[in-house]
Amino acid sequence: MTAIFDIDWEPKPATAVSAHTDDLAALFRVLPHRIVEALEGRYHDLEEMKLRVGRTLFVNWGGIYRALEYRVTSEDIACVVDYIGGFRGDGRAGIDGTVHRISEMRDRYDTCVGVTVRVGRFVLGVAEPLRDLLEQPLVKILIVGAPGVGKSTLLRDMVRIVAERDSASVLVVDTSGEIAGSGQVAHPGIGEADMSQVSSPEGQAEVIRKAVANHNAKMLVVDEIGYHGDAAVLETMGRRGTGLIASAHGITLADVAFNPALDRVLGRPNSRGKRRAPSTFTVIIEVPRKGVYRVHLHADAALDVARGGGTPIPEERRLEGR
Repeated sequence: MTAIFDIDWEPKPATAVSAHTDDLAALFRVLPHRIVEALEGRYHDLEEMKLRVGRTLFVNWGGIYRALEYRVTSEDIACVVDYIGGFRGDGRAGIDGTVHRISEMRDRYDTCVGVTVRVGRFVLGVAEPLRDLLEQPLVKILIVGAPGVGKSTLLRDMVRIVAERDSASVLVVDTSGEIAGSGQVAHPGIGEADMSQVSSPEGQAEVIRKAVANHNAKMLVVDEIGYHGDAAVLETMGRRGTGLIASAHGITLADVAFNPALDRVLGRPNSRGKRRAPSTFTVIIEVPRKGVYRVHLHADAALDVARGGGTPIPEERRLEGR
């Protein structure tokens, strides 16, 4: 049976940094005026826009896509591309100081024929139910969740909390720009923590290594691990005493327990699922939906249960009203 602890706290959009974290004006400067006008002033639940040359403008409000009576032109796309000045190797670009994201779509001739615009919002305090864990020295926490459950929002707020203690030693390795933003200026929601962007996912392992070797990071926060050998580097860093907070795709702990790409940081299991070493991460937190955290305080014990065919029992923590 899951233990449930309701935290008497209600999350709200950041106020002190709201001009930066929910800065739609900065986003709208990138878009053609005609696109902004087509939104007809409905901004509060704006989540995403899809612009494709010669096609209808699609807008996501509150999780639901709607087709607007506006047909996107090549001039609209050119306007966006000219303003942002180009995309990274992963086809993404950001806006300094925000977590808004613009992703390109190209045709067979390598011409940009569309962009997807994601509105980024920082929610202050979503990690407060986990503060007791984050205030421990050199924590090693793995966040597990499917896309869309708020992993990035949670990670960003976790950075804020760990940076309260010693911001100079906290470094965010931001592969997708979801945590600190894709621009040159880090999102203010991470406090004074340092940021190192990754030009392509293939280079993430090397960026992690350099973060410790060159920048003296004592606490690493990494989004989306389990690709291109990064687990091996994280295992090494963890054994050297570096604190780690990372996220991985999955729905439950069992999903990561049986993911070969994560074996190096989850106990190096043998062919029968038996651990051959302690896990790099000491705590694993499942995020089934926004504001709900299922905390496995003893990662190795939980992994052993999962690999043995059982269901580990977490401690559940929730934001008020979730």
